[in-house]
Amino acid sequence: MKKLTLAFILLVFLAPVLFALEPGQKIPGFSLRDYNGIIHYSSDICGEKAKGTKLLILDFFATHCAPCKKALPVLVKIQEKYKDKGLEIVLVSFQEREGTLREFAEKNGVTFIVLMDKYGETAQKFMVQGIPRTFIVGADCTLKKQIIGEQKDLEALLTAEIEKALGEKAGGEKK
Repeated sequence: MKKLTLAFILLVFLAPVLFALEPGQKIPGFSLRDYNGIIHYSSDICGEKAKGTKLLILDFFATHCAPCKKALPVLVKIQEKYKDKGLEIVLVSFQEREGTLREFAEKNGVTFIVLMDKYGETAQKFMVQGIPRTFIVGADCTLKKQIIGEQKDLEALLTAEIEKALGEKAGGEKK
């Protein structure tokens, strides 16, 4: 019985890692509405139709999630710094209402797309077991890196990944 209990506990804690998308895989396709009712397709955010997007940060979050709220100013800062270099940030809310998201975005200075995954179907496609979950995706919709959970220095981690993906040195110079 102890072995079964230990196996269950390990599965619960390791599930986000064991059942995760791997770098190099294409991200699952999706279509979600933003809080204004506009439908956004993954093919318009990355891939051939995405004009100007060189790198996508897709962040699954909830307005009530403390680590998600802590990460938001970092995402806003990163978007401001790299938006002219082809970075697109998209938030995917987990089972929340339009009004809640609109108020949250306005209150927190969010200028990027906030999508609603009302039933958690897109989160399931991405194998999201907990939030925050951040996917760094190339222009061709291929996963470059996945960040699971709260990070001590999210800004440094994202900056390093963005600069590596965009082919820049620290400080924004081309390699």
